Amino acid sequence: MVDLPSKKLAGLLAYLACNAPRPQSREKLSGLLWGSRFDAQARQNLRQALFRLRKVLGEDALESDGEVVSLNAAAVRCDVSQFEALVRDGSRDALSAAADLYRGRLVDDVSVGEEGWNEWLTGERERLLDLALGAMMGLGEQDLTAGRAEQALKAGQRAVALNNMREDAHRLMVRALAATGRKAEALKHYQDLVALLRRELNTEPDAATRSLAAELRATESPGRSSAEREVAKPTLPQPDRSSIVALPFGNMRRDHENAGNPAADGDEASSAVAVGSGSPERRQLTIMVCNMVGSMPLSARLDPEDMHDLIAAFHKSIADVVSRFGGFVAQYLGDGVLVYFGYPAAGEHDAEQAMRAGLAILDTIGTLKASPCVTVQVSVGIATGLVVIGERSGTGDTQQCAAIGEAPNLAAQLQAAAAPGEVVIAASTHRLAGRMFDCRALAAIDVKGLPQPVEAWQVRGETAGVSRFEVRRAGALTPLVGRQEEIELLLRRWDQAKLGEGRVVLLTGEPGIGKSRIAESLLAAREGEPHARIRYFCSPYHVQSPLYPFIAQLERAAGFEPGSSASVKLDKLEALLKPTTKNVLRDVALVAELLGVPADWRYPALAISPQQKRELTLTALLDQLDGAAAQSAVLIVVEDAHWIDPTSQDLLDRMVARAANLPVLLVVTVRPELQPTWVGQSHVTMLPLSRLGRRDSAGIVGGVTKGKALPDAVVDQVLAHTDGVPLFIEELTSALLESGLLRETTDRYLLDGPLPELAIPTTLQASLVARLDRLGSGKDVALIGSAIGREFSHELIGAVASLTRGTSTRHLSC
Repeated sequence: MVDLPSKKLAGLLAYLACNAPRPQSREKLSGLLWGSRFDAQARQNLRQALFRLRKVLGEDALESDGEVVSLNAAAVRCDVSQFEALVRDGSRDALSAAADLYRGRLVDDVSVGEEGWNEWLTGERERLLDLALGAMMGLGEQDLTAGRAEQALKAGQRAVALNNMREDAHRLMVRALAATGRKAEALKHYQDLVALLRRELNTEPDAATRSLAAELRATESPGRSSAEREVAKPTLPQPDRSSIVALPFGNMRRDHENAGNPAADGDEASSAVAVGSGSPERRQLTIMVCNMVGSMPLSARLDPEDMHDLIAAFHKSIADVVSRFGGFVAQYLGDGVLVYFGYPAAGEHDAEQAMRAGLAILDTIGTLKASPCVTVQVSVGIATGLVVIGERSGTGDTQQCAAIGEAPNLAAQLQAAAAPGEVVIAASTHRLAGRMFDCRALAAIDVKGLPQPVEAWQVRGETAGVSRFEVRRAGALTPLVGRQEEIELLLRRWDQAKLGEGRVVLLTGEPGIGKSRIAESLLAAREGEPHARIRYFCSPYHVQSPLYPFIAQLERAAGFEPGSSASVKLDKLEALLKPTTKNVLRDVALVAELLGVPADWRYPALAISPQQKRELTLTALLDQLDGAAAQSAVLIVVEDAHWIDPTSQDLLDRMVARAANLPVLLVVTVRPELQPTWVGQSHVTMLPLSRLGRRDSAGIVGGVTKGKALPDAVVDQVLAHTDGVPLFIEELTSALLESGLLRETTDRYLLDGPLPELAIPTTLQASLVARLDRLGSGKDVALIGSAIGREFSHELIGAVASLTRGTSTRHLSC
């Protein structure tokens, strides 16, 4: 490893290394890196660069014969050559090594402002990316053939992370999921792929992918004929009926054109994916019920065929929307649709996604027309609760997947109470959403079968411009406990940054460990001190939206308001960028296009290639950092970088490199699964957060109770169940205080009866179940272990789960 004193020297070495041992003409090299200079000056610069390379690498590193230059492959080791050789080898070990060797874009830290260089670098990056994807796909296919389905799944996931439009990589993931017995997840992944292709490319999966999905559906009920799979249509939960929701196996689509054609079922996101699970499973679901408003009068006015087409369009529109937000279409019937969020795979934010989907449904259905003068309307009800979902016998030979609980019936009641064009949610969903949405409290609703009216809220929109941490903290923060050392380290890094020695701190830890709380405490500690403050919030819903956190920050900083004209927005952008930009005309035009603001005569769109536009946009954003740092010290917080999109990751990597020489402290919060390439650099500090000890954990309990003592038995139970995770401690303690089990007095809480087994708070259910679902084949072992107790032997878990010691060890290490 050598340090090179200039970017162009590094670029020259990279070009020669990637083409070694082929000789390159001096004319080509000078045009590549100094094409904007006069020929004589370009040749002189090349001679100086070659001289400096020999001085750094050694005289035998370069070979020159008159007008050509080449790198001596025997003297200089190049990872690109090694990578290409491994790919050519094609064996499993070689492909695995090649996949591991590819760590991102070629020479990502080398920026040269020459057109020839940028054209070559773009093509070379694409070539190496294609090789890496090919290696990962080849590795996955070999693993799948050899029965190593979990390894094949990981290979497919890595390929999709590099290029989420690679349909063959998605097929590999679907096949691997099915091979591990996770057919429900496989079909859900197919649904997500359908939505992705439709949204990004306005196309459908190719024939091979549709055939794979149809094959999976066809094998869901082995041994049964197609006639046996044609079951009676299920019914939506009605306000005066039982709260059992049945999802039959087989074709549940209402499109008569596709009757009897299983392949047709496979290529629509609106297909209700039939999912079979083994034993019944207890899980928290958010359930949505959507109904067309006024369908009875419409059916009387319209021809039956027109009404059929309208309902089919209604169903398809809703299915397309909910698939974008991770929903699962459970049932279609007449003018209604039933949707599950949190099944077959749970997500951390299912309730929020259901509310977003509900709002999007209102917008989408508003574009449907029953006739030229009549617009279709929809009402939506959403409720969250525990259900038991699993396979059960239906009528005759049919098998059904039933969701049993209060939530389905409550969602139907709320839908019936909702006005046309409204989304109404239950208290259980409102509690989970916190302040993420603008909600208006409604009058309590009488629900048949329940002794008391239920609370309900109308969802009017999403709250903008605040972090996930802020929206979940409606009240005052409890005192920060057990993190004094971490805060002191951050303050030292800030003092160093103010002196011009830029610093980057990576706050890493599992969900709920306190990353955002520490970042918030740092910001609060610097209040009143002169500095610039920039915050970026990554989102799990925008991992494929290029530069989403930067776009959102720019819109907040510029003060964009709904309904503002393009001219007003351009004025605000100019005011925002002008103090720190190097080229106002160029940067305002680039950023305006990034934010979707139409250009005008003042800032016309640039007539350049997409690649050039991308590079110039990233450069403009980096120049903003330089300009801000020239005026004062800058404190930047990037929240939840594990959800960052690839383009934002590229920009963040460049920001980390740029920050080293600026008065900047860059704090990045991230979960352990993301390991940035810049960890280990001299100006980067890794700050992993550990769980709290018993004393600090008890201190958090005291903060929630505002100093009032809890019975020792209660504190012991809370600490035993939460394992030192601050969020879990806060939520479980809050749930206990709200449960009615404890009686509050002047200075303490008293327990008047026996303490029951503590239940997991609803605010933590989705996060924990999502983690379980990600365990794959290890999930069953985890569930069995939880029933046995906190400690058990390999022999016991192996006997109960019918597993060998090696298999149980592998699952327990997930």
